[in-house]
Amino acid sequence: GAFMAQTPKAKPVVSLAAVPADAEGFGSSALWASPMSNVPATVSNEMYFTKNLDTLPPVMIQGGALRTWSFTDPELERVLVSMSTEGRHINANIKLCQGPDNTPQTMDITIGKGMIRPFKCVIETPRSETSAIFIRNVGPLEYPIMARVGADMAVTEDVYEMNDEYTLQGGAIYSVPFAATVSSVKVVLKTDGRPLRAKVELIQGPNSIKETIEIYTEDGLERPFCTIISTPGIENTVRVENAGSMEFPVIASVEPYVIEADDY
Repeated sequence: GAFMAQTPKAKPVVSLAAVPADAEGFGSSALWASPMSNVPATVSNEMYFTKNLDTLPPVMIQGGALRTWSFTDPELERVLVSMSTEGRHINANIKLCQGPDNTPQTMDITIGKGMIRPFKCVIETPRSETSAIFIRNVGPLEYPIMARVGADMAVTEDVYEMNDEYTLQGGAIYSVPFAATVSSVKVVLKTDGRPLRAKVELIQGPNSIKETIEIYTEDGLERPFCTIISTPGIENTVRVENAGSMEFPVIASVEPYVIEADDY
């Protein structure tokens, strides 16, 4: 596997041969256009992922392969993950491991076109001497994934601050439609400290599912979930389902992240 040496306050170094820096799907200006003045205040950090991840060399994960990033800095409290492809779909599993037999967070991701809809998420790594991110490409051999995993040493909580929160009881669904001018959407999921099990879907048109993220975290207060979903095209809806049982409510926020310039 690929290991990332982590020195305090230094950028992680990937010991795997880097693929060309112009690998498609990252840092595309269309995905990170300047927000308009009518965007909610929470999107002022829209360069957050770009700044922290785009400087890292992407690691290619062939279909069926597993890659590991290990972090040994006890100061580390947050890791950022992004994945894209050169046009094929993404079918991947991400696990956070902190010590033997301790997997506090897992995600299963399916995306139709990983070039126009790259995956980006935040993973909290509190109170751990060692953390490891495992990414397995569950897709076929001919569908490689470009992955970037980086430490965020300057942790601020405002990445989880949203304008509106909506409480979902077990089994409940929350759907939010977006205008065509919204080019990406931010989703934050939390709990009061109980486990978080949820499914996030990007749907286009009447019922064409373009992206599915299934999330489990053992403590949705200490380890909330945050992802940025690219929403190219028109008639996009983000749907969140609390996949847990009735006694495990989920607090969901779904808001525009980057809004393209319009005629006004």
